[in-house]
Amino acid sequence: GGGAVIVSACYCWEMGRPETTALSASSAASDTYKRQAVFRQLWYTYHRKGLDEMTVSADKGRAKITEAINQLKEVRSESSTSVVLPIFSDSKLDEVINIYSKAPQQEKEDIYKILIGIYPTENSRLKAIREESR
Repeated sequence: GGGAVIVSACYCWEMGRPETTALSASSAASDTYKRQAVFRQLWYTYHRKGLDEMTVSADKGRAKITEAINQLKEVRSESSTSVVLPIFSDSKLDEVINIYSKAPQQEKEDIYKILIGIYPTENSRLKAIREESR
């Protein structure tokens, strides 16, 4: 599928990490498989359940995107150096900011708090979420 190339890149990157090479081959493979599964689920939730749902209901779609972002928060809590974090930031953060800039104010505040916890150095980009809708 569409995420296979990204997942493959994650696999190659993760297998080259020093702490992974020190593990046994089966442990490293299992750990990498787990990371791939989390990434695939995050990407599926974001795109299929979130963006696709927004064509029917913006509120329900945003709820699913929030679910995906919470999965991203879990990824960060497990490994702040996960390759998933910059991939999501580089490819989706501006889109997320745009989506939530149209949300009710409380929802904006909630997602801002989650995202600033994941991406503390992105405040200049993320603060656009909090701005009042015009």
